[in-house]
Amino acid sequence: MAMQQKGWTQTELGKYLGLPQSTVSKILRGHKSSLDEDRISRLYDLVGDASEDLPALRTDNYATVQQYDVIASAGYGSFIHGETGEEVLVRTEWLPNSAAQRNLSCIKISGDSMLPTIGSDDHVVHELDQRYSGPGLYVVRHRDTLLCKRLEVLLNGNIKIKSDNQVYSEEVLQNDDPDAEQFAIIGRVRLIMRKP
Repeated sequence: MAMQQKGWTQTELGKYLGLPQSTVSKILRGHKSSLDEDRISRLYDLVGDASEDLPALRTDNYATVQQYDVIASAGYGSFIHGETGEEVLVRTEWLPNSAAQRNLSCIKISGDSMLPTIGSDDHVVHELDQRYSGPGLYVVRHRDTLLCKRLEVLLNGNIKIKSDNQVYSEEVLQNDDPDAEQFAIIGRVRLIMRKP
């Protein structure tokens, strides 16, 4: 474990986390813990890839989300490239009730077309569910491009693709357009995460 690699005792780890040694000992022995978000984040930062050594921290208050090294464009499009994933924990209270139990993914956004809702370098947590579930924000694939856009399926089956930034014009993908076969919903956006 990273604590041992650093040569830290349980007391030193406790000081780092602001916890008594007895609490650290319980966590390391697999007892359930209700650490606050800051302490969990600091502990995961410390252990890095050895986070599987900390099963007691995966409480009912958090959903595990796979984060991918993929950038979706909130602009004219960004080509899909590398998908190196790592897990992040997201508080379940930040997610709609239905989303907390689903297969979730987290990706970074680049561009300004979804301003002010989503900015460049923000991250979105989205369901990995290709079904349309009503008007809203979605991560979609069009050809080899990953996008984050507002979608609305019209009565005639066409798909209205909108940006929140008024500089960008609305598009309509005709359901009989051969290009429609190159369009797919990746999942509905359930959470926008912005760095302070």
